[in-house]
Amino acid sequence: MGIENPTTVASAVNNPNVDANGLALPAPQPSNIPTRTSTTHRSGAGVTDTTAPDAPVITSPSSGSTSFTTTSVTFVGTAEVESIISTDFSGATATTTDGAWSLTLTLGQGTTAIQFYATDESDNRSEAAAMSVFVDSVSPDVSLTSSTCSGTLASSVCLVATTTLAFSWSSSAGDISYFNIDANGTISTTTDSSRTTLASLNSDGQASYTFKVAAVDTYGNVSATSTQAVEVFIQPVVINEVAWGATYASSADEWIELYNRTSRDISLTNAVLYAADLTPYIPLSGTIAANGYYLIERTDDDTIRTITADLIVPFSGVSGSGLSNSGESLVLALASSTVDTVATCTGATSWCGGSDDTHTTLERYDPSVSGSLTSNWASHMGEFIYNGKDANSTNILGGTPRARNSRNYLIASGGYLSANKTLTAAGSPYLVNRTSVTVAEGATLTIEPGVVIKIVSSSEPWIRVQGTVNANGTLANPVVFTSFYDDEYGGDTNGDGSATAPSAGNWRRILVESTSVGSSFTHTLVRYGGNNNLSDATEKKGAIGVDNATVSFDGLVVEKSNYYGLVLQNSNSTVTNSRFSTSTNSEVSAAGVYISGGAPTISNSVFSGNYRGVTSSGATPALTSNTFISNIQEAVLYSGVISDISNNSGSGNGKNGIVLSSSATTAAGATTTLAVNGLPYLLKGTLTLAANATLSFASGTIVKGWDGSDGVYGRISVPSGTALFSSGTTPSDLIFTSLRDNSVGGTTGSGSPAAGNWYGISVDAGGRLDLSGFTLKYAGSGGMDFPPADSIYKGALKVTGSAATSSGSISNVLFSDNYQSGLNLEGVSSFSVSNATFQNHTEKNSGTATAVYARNSTSMLSAITFSGNTRDGTGSGVNALTCTGCTPSSPNTTPANLFGP
Repeated sequence: MGIENPTTVASAVNNPNVDANGLALPAPQPSNIPTRTSTTHRSGAGVTDTTAPDAPVITSPSSGSTSFTTTSVTFVGTAEVESIISTDFSGATATTTDGAWSLTLTLGQGTTAIQFYATDESDNRSEAAAMSVFVDSVSPDVSLTSSTCSGTLASSVCLVATTTLAFSWSSSAGDISYFNIDANGTISTTTDSSRTTLASLNSDGQASYTFKVAAVDTYGNVSATSTQAVEVFIQPVVINEVAWGATYASSADEWIELYNRTSRDISLTNAVLYAADLTPYIPLSGTIAANGYYLIERTDDDTIRTITADLIVPFSGVSGSGLSNSGESLVLALASSTVDTVATCTGATSWCGGSDDTHTTLERYDPSVSGSLTSNWASHMGEFIYNGKDANSTNILGGTPRARNSRNYLIASGGYLSANKTLTAAGSPYLVNRTSVTVAEGATLTIEPGVVIKIVSSSEPWIRVQGTVNANGTLANPVVFTSFYDDEYGGDTNGDGSATAPSAGNWRRILVESTSVGSSFTHTLVRYGGNNNLSDATEKKGAIGVDNATVSFDGLVVEKSNYYGLVLQNSNSTVTNSRFSTSTNSEVSAAGVYISGGAPTISNSVFSGNYRGVTSSGATPALTSNTFISNIQEAVLYSGVISDISNNSGSGNGKNGIVLSSSATTAAGATTTLAVNGLPYLLKGTLTLAANATLSFASGTIVKGWDGSDGVYGRISVPSGTALFSSGTTPSDLIFTSLRDNSVGGTTGSGSPAAGNWYGISVDAGGRLDLSGFTLKYAGSGGMDFPPADSIYKGALKVTGSAATSSGSISNVLFSDNYQSGLNLEGVSSFSVSNATFQNHTEKNSGTATAVYARNSTSMLSAITFSGNTRDGTGSGVNALTCTGCTPSSPNTTPANLFGP
């Protein structure tokens, strides 16, 4: 039995840190430190743990990064396993996991000192780990002003007439490190508090400028961005028209018009209009509306009876009342800054336009161009476009008060465009008056979707493109070239209601010349062109012409025009997805497209209601996948070397086919193929193969010979060294027939087909046939002169032989209803015919109609069927003919043994 040590007890009584047995008590803890619910803990059997854990280690934030711009801070560290981490800052705790801990605290602004403790499972608390943390999460403020904008011309925005823009900024925060600057997209930083910059103007003297600033303090807090937008117009308001010549009603009825180029209402409170000698000097007042006009009248509001004036004020001139007839140098100032002037001419003393005799006004051509340029001023055109009535209620024919100037409608004021220009939909319609417009070499005229260009009726007005024109229409908003009298597009420009109407040939043409490079017309509508009053009688008349240049046409529509729609001369232009519906004028055999020379491509286009669809002369065009409907004459009239003509179709044309004239031929030394079309080929005259050429026929091709109408017969001539070729397997693969045969290839002629409607095919000595799969009908016209000494020997296919070469072969063929003979062999030394039918050869001039005629020829016939012929064979001279597998087995021939014993 033990006895308590009094000394120990006394010590316990006098020492609050030990118990009655003299054992140490746990150190006192802050009231917010949690305690464990169990009070008995031992490190081993019967042993109590009284050892405090080590102070927690703080690994993040590190001692070098204890400043934050957020109030939520996460502390991370290590401590004794399964200890509890607490602070003297708040009641938030964290328990270690594998010796690691993380604790997030919400701190206040400024510096906070925090004690971190670790408490183990025996409630032993560690020494404190201390850390001080600084928090600054409050963004600074910033303010932005512009001294330039203090002189704004509009109340709703900052609108100024200067390119020099001044900005300043500041912050009330005392710890600003720098400012972020966005100067119209250029990003930078600065410690400065002001900047003056220059706005970069576009071609119209305009600019939109945006300046942004944000403040950044020393701890990285960023303010909200302050923005100042500036609209710059060097000439926001201009002097637009000066009626110094007054009106017919009164010489005192002078007026001046201003124009607001901006989309903002502008106050004229601080504006003044004055002459260089300060007489007149007119303080202005009121407001000029966005894109609107401001009318100043000298006498009274009856000066222009139908239009209300904005200001009525006496004009005082150098020679008395009113504006001087000898000229005034006018100046317009806004907010003490000159924004516009009126140029003077002839020694800088006279007006640059206008008249007191005809009472036409001085007009500005382009409001976006400086008024100090004499070229920007001219007289009102005196016709076409006018507005308002004078004091006598008579039309003001020489001016456009409170309306767009007549000169402003022009593409080029002087008719010559030497610099690049864009015609905008907003500025549409445009006008070509009684003189031509030339786009100079090196200049580009760009035309936006929806632009309408109207051309005044005359023999002269046309548009000459020596440079480049790009008409950029869309399907919904095409570019339109049309007559001045066409109210359907661009409105009633001449303001006469239905008093005038457009007609074909109202204007001349658009001509793209040889110096033009890269011109294009996309979704462009051309109407009422093709005037026929031309000084050059040899010039092809048409609404559009291309002369020795290459142009791209896509979605072009030419309609209601005179003579030709599009003329391509020595051009390799491309035309696609287009439509041609021009005048039916037949004086020059008008056509939707006329081609002379070159190798253009025309595809996927429609030709309807023309005199002809396409006329091609001396060119090698590619005509593919086009449609020809209800053209009065030929769908296509073709002469020259045959090129790619394929997949075209049509109906209702006067000659519903592709007409190959007597000037049509093949490419020398090459193979030319007549491709399949939904239209037949119509031979109008003789198609003669060029030297060393082969004419090939695609399966499905139909060829019809002219029937003697117009005194012309169709014929294919195969000279020595040339050949015909086809590789069909049945007689229907290739059809040679009469223009009057409407049973195939659609309706192409009138009357019923008959033997001898057309000449057929003639092969000269040295020529060759390699034809398989064809039908030859209604040929052998009595007009054929072969052989010359014996006119009775006509035939659909005349082969003249040569002892040196084989004349080739024909197979899988039908000869039907031909005149005098189907096959005529003249001096042939080697020729074969197989799988052939000869039928209905009964028509003749004299002698005997026969299926086969031979004179002094050698030929092998096999698998031949004869039916309904007057004679199946007729011969003269010495022949060596055999017929094997023939039906009937003993054909009706003269002599009886013509085909052998």
